[in-house]
Amino acid sequence: AQNSTLRQHLQLHLRRFPHRCGDCGLRFQRPHRLLLHRAHHSGEFPYKCPQCGRSFLLRRLLDVHLLGHAGRQPLRCEGCGAAFATAA
Repeated sequence: AQNSTLRQHLQLHLRRFPHRCGDCGLRFQRPHRLLLHRAHHSGEFPYKCPQCGRSFLLRRLLDVHLLGHAGRQPLRCEGCGAAFATAA
């Protein structure tokens, strides 16, 4: 598994993105990233906020959104600003 992970990482440096979206042509290094992207074309956002009805592609994003309804701020990565509902 470690060799596979290293090979995938090296593809970033070589700018090899073999997984192509059939709708828009955008390319991805990993197949799961393509699957996440395709949800934008299909409109399938399975995680719906029970309070306001807004939908999200990832559960993590819904969790961060729910913090706002509770009057709390998400935790933020100091390096890139990504938001998280929990530290775990």
